[in-house]
Amino acid sequence: MRWSVSALVLLLAVAGQARQDEESRRALLSRVMGTMRHALARMPDFTCTESITRSIGDGTPLRVTTLERLRVQVAIIGGKELFSWPGAAPFGHDTPHDIVGGGLAGTGDFAGFSREVFASDTTLFTTGEEEVRAEKRTVRYDYAVPRQASGYELKSGTNSAIVDYGGSFWVDA
Repeated sequence: MRWSVSALVLLLAVAGQARQDEESRRALLSRVMGTMRHALARMPDFTCTESITRSIGDGTPLRVTTLERLRVQVAIIGGKELFSWPGAAPFGHDTPHDIVGGGLAGTGDFAGFSREVFASDTTLFTTGEEEVRAEKRTVRYDYAVPRQASGYELKSGTNSAIVDYGGSFWVDA
C-alpha cells in the first residue's frame, strides 16, 4: 500500500512539473513573438545580395551537379521584396524568376518568411522541447505556415504555386 501511494505521489509530481514546463515554454514563445513583431514593425528598408546555386542530382549527396550560380540584388522596400541584377537600377522585379528566367525560383527568403512566421496569427506552433545547442540550454519550436496564409511562391517556367512551409527555430532558454 505504501509503495502504491509513493508511486502515485511521484506520478502526480512528474505530471505537475510537465504542465509547469509546458506553461513556461508557452510564455517564452509569447515573449519571442512580441519581440519579433516589434522588430519586424521597425525593420528598415534594406538591400543585400543573394547567391543562388542551381543543381541537379539523384538524391545522393555525392551525385549532385551544379548547373549554375547566380547573384541577384534583393531589396526590402515597404515590406515588399524586389529584385534586380547587381548594380542595375531600379529594383523593379517582384520575383527572382522575372530576371533569371527558367528554372525553379522562389520568394520570401528574406523578410517575407519572418513576417509570415512571427507576425501572422495563422502560423501554427508546437511547443518545443529543451535541447542543448552550442553548449547552451535552448527550447526548440516547430512552426507551420498553411498554404492559404502563405505568400511563398514557387515558379518554374509558366507554372507557379503558393505553397505551405514549415521549420524550426531555437530560443535561448
